[in-house]
Amino acid sequence: MSEPDHTTPCILPPLPPALDNLWETIVDLGEALSADQWMLVGGQMVMLHGLIAGRVMTRATNDIDLLAAVLLPPSKPKLKACVRTVKNLGFAPLEANDPDLLHRFVRRTDGSVIDILAPDHQSWPPITKRPRTTLRIDGGTQALQRSQTVQVAKNARTTKIAIPSLLGALILKAAAFRTEKLRPERHVSDAAFLTSLVADPINLRTHFKGSDYGRILYLDKHLADPNHPAWTTLGPHREDALSTWRILSSPPANQGHLPPQET
Repeated sequence: MSEPDHTTPCILPPLPPALDNLWETIVDLGEALSADQWMLVGGQMVMLHGLIAGRVMTRATNDIDLLAAVLLPPSKPKLKACVRTVKNLGFAPLEANDPDLLHRFVRRTDGSVIDILAPDHQSWPPITKRPRTTLRIDGGTQALQRSQTVQVAKNARTTKIAIPSLLGALILKAAAFRTEKLRPERHVSDAAFLTSLVADPINLRTHFKGSDYGRILYLDKHLADPNHPAWTTLGPHREDALSTWRILSSPPANQGHLPPQET
């Protein structure tokens, strides 16, 4: 189920050169692909949610995480369109150690990276370059189900970009933390920042479904600590964010701790 779109353009502020170049590419993607073909996830998704709320969070990164919107038919043409568009923007496939995997595309001229990803729980192989497939990300399906469109304005250019709702983004980060092996701590920090953007946690909690609570509970192993660095870096927003997290992570009324379910 899609979320209400944001009709007021989100104006990008001045950015460091590398990040500015990255957002030029994101706008390029928004102009070349329709909002129902792809979704922005990862660190730039977190940054965009912050900008919508009037907050700026910039994480040092040179990559774009692109989730192909392949929940509904026709799925395969959408993934092909994402791959074709990325190649047209000057990105070339980067060979992975796994001979069956191909998800990363690199532009040699500036070192920018785009990861083309697929949602979990899909029955068909998400082929990026036959016979290779891309990564399926946990929480990707619920993120696409909670899609919303944001108008992004950069200089004289304006385009529509799909991102998960704030709840969808938070659950996506909780799912990523559970499966990440290299740098899971970045997902904890992102989740804390997203939590600080929640205006009405009680209402947000009513929209939990499936494995949402189980994923939040897994992340709570770290965020239950009020002195965790993810909270302390929020400055004046720390206490409100902690209160919000306690509401989101508290047991459902009269139900105790629900076992996680897959969605």
